[in-house]
Amino acid sequence: MRKALGAIGISLLGAMFLTDGIAIYGPWALPDMIPTHFDAVGRPDGWSSNTFFITLPFVALVIYMIITMVARYPTRSSYAVDITPENRSPVEALAIGLMSWLRFEMVGIFASIQAAMVQAIYFPSRSVSLFGLWAMLAIVVVTVIYYGLGMLVTLRPRLPRNDPRNALRRWPDRRHW
Repeated sequence: MRKALGAIGISLLGAMFLTDGIAIYGPWALPDMIPTHFDAVGRPDGWSSNTFFITLPFVALVIYMIITMVARYPTRSSYAVDITPENRSPVEALAIGLMSWLRFEMVGIFASIQAAMVQAIYFPSRSVSLFGLWAMLAIVVVTVIYYGLGMLVTLRPRLPRNDPRNALRRWPDRRHW
């Protein structure tokens, strides 16, 4: 799954750079001022120079590379949970999975911002659909909650089956009646 997410992230970055190349060298040149902020309905309400549009894929690439480097060395990362020899392997696996998803999701956020800007530049009479951006932000929140809960579950001590403290965790059988 990590390789698939990486491949999708790289292809999104490639699409962003391709969009930049078409916007700079293609038949549809960028105007001097482009919309960079949208209200809740999708109408542009903030404008900036066209260099903002050109730098967007580079910012996405830098964030992608930073997250890749953090995921490459999980033993050097700090975690929100205490690391013990028993839980090191599952916590690091969860952290690498989280980084793989976040890397893809961050590029998706930047790609949806760029798509909204393209739509506002070339179709100014229509309001921009921000569904892609809100969907990517929601996916980021769900991902962080999922992997955060996964890390907390790894902290729960594993008790032997016949330990008396397990009686609270299972349905009482006839021996306890």
